[in-house]
Amino acid sequence: MEENTNEAQTESSPKVPIAGADVLVVGKKTFESRLAEVREENLRFKGDLDEMNSSNLDFLKVQIADIQKKLEPLHSIEKEIQALRQ
Repeated sequence: MEENTNEAQTESSPKVPIAGADVLVVGKKTFESRLAEVREENLRFKGDLDEMNSSNLDFLKVQIADIQKKLEPLHSIEKEIQALRQ
């Protein structure tokens, strides 16, 4: 009778077949490989984004300097107008 109880417990215990375990291992390795690829791709994107931000910052600095140059004569004209008003 005790043997029947042990057999019933063994049969009802969830077991993953060896082939199923192999599938899980292969799936895990595939997932880990893809995850590593995605992380590398994210690093490349971050590098590209940092480079674009740097380029945009340089471009904005050039534009600001150009606008400031164009405004310089206006400041001197304003000073002349104020001097004439006095």
